[in-house]
Formats: sequence, C-alpha cells, structure tokens
Amino acid sequence: MNKEVKRLIRRCEQAGLIVERSGGGHWKVKSPAGETLATIPFSPSTNRWRENTLTQLRKRGIELD
Repeated sequence: MNKEVKRLIRRCEQAGLIVERSGGGHWKVKSPAGETLATIPFSPSTNRWRENTLTQLRKRGIELD
C-alpha cells in the first residue's frame, strides 16, 4: 500500500472517522454513524487521488487540512 494512502487513512482515523476495506479494492471512509463519506483507492494510479478524496470529505463537512 502507498505511504500517502496510509498517511491519509491515519489522519481520517485520528479525526474520528472509520476507515474500512471495501470489497472492490478501495477504502471506505465512514462517519461514526456509518454513512460513507469518501473512498480512497488502495493503489492510486493518478496524482489526483488525494485531492479528490479531500474534496469528497470537504463536501460533507469534514476538514482534514
């Protein structure tokens, strides 16, 4: 797994979010209530994955940066 992916997962968990592996090879970021907020690719193929994930979270009111 990519070091940046691990780092973002750790940051999400520190913010109180739940991160679990989906069946399709991605990570699901969920609220404590169980609502899926964003997905993180297991092995990103583009440089935009981090920005896309942070945008998904921002749209749902979660600010990590």
